[in-house]
Amino acid sequence: MTGNEYIKQKRIENHLSIRGLAMSCDIAPRMVSYYEKGEKLLSAMPVNKALRYFDAIGCDIKPFFSFFYPYSSELDSKLSAWAVEHPRCYDTLVLKKKYYLRLAKLKERKRISGKLYDSLMHDYQMIFNKELNGKTSISDEEYRYYILPFNAKLRGMLYALSDNNRIAKQIRISICNTEYSMTDMADFCDITGDHLKRCLDNDARISKMHVISVLKLCYVLGFDFDKVFIGIK
Repeated sequence: MTGNEYIKQKRIENHLSIRGLAMSCDIAPRMVSYYEKGEKLLSAMPVNKALRYFDAIGCDIKPFFSFFYPYSSELDSKLSAWAVEHPRCYDTLVLKKKYYLRLAKLKERKRISGKLYDSLMHDYQMIFNKELNGKTSISDEEYRYYILPFNAKLRGMLYALSDNNRIAKQIRISICNTEYSMTDMADFCDITGDHLKRCLDNDARISKMHVISVLKLCYVLGFDFDKVFIGIK
């Protein structure tokens, strides 16, 4: 049985006509027919519509796509390849220079306010001129304790969003807490970097992302799809 056949079966089991299902989830009847016939990709359904659609037929999205459109093994391969291509640098002097230049560019281009720059510079000096001072290299544990949080704070200040954009803000913060760039994340989700950035501008745009891209995003970030996207219908 294909995914398209399965959703048709679920609709029939729930005693819903094509028109009745369409009305209950605010989707055109012809689109319901297209999805059931496989003429439109279920994986390309906007996530807000997918939530309404699958809720109406009594089917959980994550298990459905994991079974009919498996994506985890492909993502695991991509993540493993990324780790090989982007080994961590443990050379203290290299890291110190890297983040100094990054802060200098932010100040020069006026990407952040003077107050935020001072806060970041204070953290920078505490890390490299005090905690790690005199060390030629650091351990992976020290990297996780000092470098990752500093990197996350620096990136987070560049991607500030209002509290009204609950999901967009949560996703951006989580991406900042990883070592993946927006381009990396877009590659994992099989979309372009520009498209991902536009989608993460606010919750309204995220709601229109393809459901499979959202599921991949959640997988990489370790999000619970059902909890994060509740209420976006």
